[in-house]
Amino acid sequence: MISVFMMSSGKFKVGEFEGGLLDTEHAAEFVGLSPATLKWWRTRNRKCGPPYFRLHKNAIRYSRADLEVWLRERRVRNEVLNG
Repeated sequence: MISVFMMSSGKFKVGEFEGGLLDTEHAAEFVGLSPATLKWWRTRNRKCGPPYFRLHKNAIRYSRADLEVWLRERRVRNEVLNG
């Protein structure tokens, strides 16, 4: 499935959605990180990054729903400390 979505730059881009999945470049754009960071987490620090699918040796995809959950889990709320 091919979709059009707005990137953080405000430009519209055709997304490479395959069955609702994002490639590394589009997943990185979605979460506000670089593709290199996602690749580093996949290959070096597996506990840190969002879940992904390895469809083939060079075909990594991320579920948009998984990315949204991953982002929500990292939300930090400011707390007022009584001191």
